[in-house]
Amino acid sequence: MERGQKKRVIIFSTHRSALVQYKESKKFLLTEPADTQVELFHFSEHECLDMRKLDEAINENENARASVLLLATSQSSYLWFDPEHSPRNVELCTTLQRRLSGRIRFIVCPTTQSARGICKELNKAKIFGNFLSGPVEVEEWEFDPNLSLNQACVKSLISDAPHQPAIVRTGRQSCSCDSRCLGGIVTRMLMVLVCALICYMPFHIYHIYQTLAEKRRSLDREKKVIFGQRKANDDKSERLRKENEMLRQANQALAKKNQTLAERQRILDRENKATAFQRKANDDKSEKLRKETDMLSKEKQALAKKNQTLAERQRTLDKKNNAIASQQKENEDERARLREEKDMLSKEKQKLAQENQTLAQRTKSLDRDNKTIAPQQKGSERLREETDMLSKEKQKLAQENQTLAQMRKSLDRDNKTIAPQQKGSERLRKETDMLSKEKIEKQKLAQENQALAEMQRSLDRENTAIAIQRKANEDENEKLRKEKSQLKAFRKEKEMQKRSAKQNHTIPPKGAVNDESNQALGQDNTLDLETLQENKQMDAYGL
Repeated sequence: MERGQKKRVIIFSTHRSALVQYKESKKFLLTEPADTQVELFHFSEHECLDMRKLDEAINENENARASVLLLATSQSSYLWFDPEHSPRNVELCTTLQRRLSGRIRFIVCPTTQSARGICKELNKAKIFGNFLSGPVEVEEWEFDPNLSLNQACVKSLISDAPHQPAIVRTGRQSCSCDSRCLGGIVTRMLMVLVCALICYMPFHIYHIYQTLAEKRRSLDREKKVIFGQRKANDDKSERLRKENEMLRQANQALAKKNQTLAERQRILDRENKATAFQRKANDDKSEKLRKETDMLSKEKQALAKKNQTLAERQRTLDKKNNAIASQQKENEDERARLREEKDMLSKEKQKLAQENQTLAQRTKSLDRDNKTIAPQQKGSERLREETDMLSKEKQKLAQENQTLAQMRKSLDRDNKTIAPQQKGSERLRKETDMLSKEKIEKQKLAQENQALAEMQRSLDRENTAIAIQRKANEDENEKLRKEKSQLKAFRKEKEMQKRSAKQNHTIPPKGAVNDESNQALGQDNTLDLETLQENKQMDAYGL
């Protein structure tokens, strides 16, 4: 710091009274020496800070310090450094941190006892954030917002203007002094005015007399001119009366024409109503047709699904028929084999029966021989051997009978298994009949779909015809609308012409006619003649 240069402290606050109180407080006087230059800046979140003055204050002293007062109440949110809540404060502090290299002091100013208790428990790092980096200080100062201060002092400090004490006089002194001065000035002014009037009156009266004589002469000249103009106006009014009669006749013709146009308009309105009714009927019909087409499309989809399921069912039935046919073929082969085995068994039975008969005869003969040979003991061994052989043959026949019984049981089981297969073939026959009936129904549905498609095509043709008719009706309505607008414009023009003619046909009073009014009447008459010619042209065109 240069020798002799004072310290500079810049104090910022959103409260005007806080700036003055902090400057006059003992805390500031203790921390800062007497040779300190103080600059006070007031700002708020709704008012911008004059950055030009701030730059000048910082540039005047490179070692300037800044103190930012942060007011804390019992209901404060302590969001002083939140960009959304306090954007101006954040902008100011970032500017000071950048310009002053961290020579900032944040002074928390609690206003109540509860706010002081809350401030002691605050997490400064969480509230101040990045602004605590570097040589930044955070202090606390008790601020009393109810303390009354000199408002003039506050205003002078905030506006950076020196405070000048005002000189205040009492009411009695000011009133007496002012009354004496004003009385003398008024008397002098009255005397000057009276002298001026006395000197100026004769000249003024002579000038008035001359102007009156000149006006009288000009009035005489104007009377002569007005008498001539009145005669010309009488002639012109007669001519205008005749032209008005012609215009009245033309207006009568136009009224008749308007009547015919109104009749035509009524006819067109009736036709429009009929077309609107027809359009509504066509819309209803098209809506009905659309619903029918939707129903037909739904029915088509249902039929397609049904056909798909029937096709799937047909494929499964075909598979079943093929399996049943193969099973029937196998059953027939098995039946033929069983028939052959049955024939062979019957033949073997017959053969065994014959053998049994022969064996019975042989046993009978042996019994007779035994009876005859009983006394004889010779040949006993031969008979024993023959009896053994017969017993063996009986055992063999018993085994063959058992095998035949087993074969009969197996045949019965086969017959039982073949019986439900025959029932299944009967059921398949019924299903094939049902499929044939469904095929017939499919053919009928296809014919109905074809008829519906034909009906849909006819409806489409009717819709196109209705659309063409609707377009033609719209073109006709557009044409009628254009004619109506032309008629309205024509009527409006005629009414304006009538109004102008009425205004122009009024005869002015005596002494109030001039050359300009005569020219306007002549122009109106020419306009009326032009309108008559236009009406004739309109009659020629048929409008």
